[in-house]
Amino acid sequence: METDLSLAERRIRRTTIAGVALLALIAAVVSFRHMHALCLRHGEDRLAAVLIPLAVDGLIVVASMLSCWPTGTAPAAASWPGACSWSAASPALARMWPWPSPV
Repeated sequence: METDLSLAERRIRRTTIAGVALLALIAAVVSFRHMHALCLRHGEDRLAAVLIPLAVDGLIVVASMLSCWPTGTAPAAASWPGACSWSAASPALARMWPWPSPV
């Protein structure tokens, strides 16, 4: 299948993959640094300040990959990791962004 592509098509494909990978790397670094600083500023210890951004960004990656799965073909167990990750991350996120006080 790959042999049917012309040289130009292969170059376009490689350039696209490299561009997406570079942008994803930049976004990951900026996101991690921002959330890490935010966690430290709000009183989280150093370990939590590292794990929270990894958990949040990891959840986004997993959810994005599952959304790319063709409709109706995802395995039944595929929704469990995301649900468990969100359940584990929710208390930490609630502490970082509490509801505003009505007073």
